[in-house]
Amino acid sequence: MPVHYERDVDHVVLITIDRPEARNSADMEHFKLLREAWERFRDDDDAWVAMVTGGR
Repeated sequence: MPVHYERDVDHVVLITIDRPEARNSADMEHFKLLREAWERFRDDDDAWVAMVTGGR
């Protein structure tokens, strides 16, 4: 999946856009995946902070 969601023990979520072939740009499909990651963060009571980053 080109958008990853990872929460660590310190309640920090890392949302990674992993599309190096497209320089991590987003089309409508990937905007949907990014929106789903934000919704997951919103609904995750153990997640306090979210950071968005691009993969390699």
